Amino acid sequence: HLAGLSSNTDSMVEQGKYYDANVKGTRKLIEAAIKCKIKKLVFASSIEVYGDSSKVVSEQTPTDPIDFLGSTKVICEEMLQFRHNTSRLSSVSLRYANVIGGRASKDQIFSKLFNSIIKNMPINIQRNENQLLNLIYVKDIAHANVNAMIMPVAHQPINIIGETLTIRQIYNTIKEAINSEFNKANFSLNYKSAKKGFDIDGKKATMVLNYKPQYDTRNAINEIWMIQKQYMK
Repeated sequence: HLAGLSSNTDSMVEQGKYYDANVKGTRKLIEAAIKCKIKKLVFASSIEVYGDSSKVVSEQTPTDPIDFLGSTKVICEEMLQFRHNTSRLSSVSLRYANVIGGRASKDQIFSKLFNSIIKNMPINIQRNENQLLNLIYVKDIAHANVNAMIMPVAHQPINIIGETLTIRQIYNTIKEAINSEFNKANFSLNYKSAKKGFDIDGKKATMVLNYKPQYDTRNAINEIWMIQKQYMK
């Protein structure tokens, strides 16, 4: 189930829209799956369920969302757990880190960077340079989804992660990956106070799903850059 809305910023101002799409939509999908005797459902959850932790988070960390997106994901996970206990529908909730890809949403940091570079526009990053972000390439997400579907896993949350970097490290990685093209843009950094971010324990995915990310951030950015140039000109 990958059809939900996923912007934590938009979720705070469009709560009705997010409740309808994420919570009501998932409930309808669960009921349809049970009616059609579907055996298993893989749900796209999010690390937003953890909120703003100051420690490394694992699946045992209590959920404490600070935005409405995270709240909808918690509700959906609980619905799936209930249905797992009361019906024959098996499910697993994959808590994705920050997914990056060539067709990322407009408020995603890579989309902003690449779009500004192509159009030679000033770039401002409204983040703390030491804020931690765990980035996972969309191809690794696909790999995790397939493993979750075929592995005999009872309902449980599983963190699906990639590589944890600071904003400064992400900036440097992008700069190194696209080399001379980067220098054509008027790039400026406008850091401000922000949450520190947190690191994520991904050992459970390795043990239960035999999952390990195949793409580091540098390789992912190289692919994303090629795709973005085609779609954003």
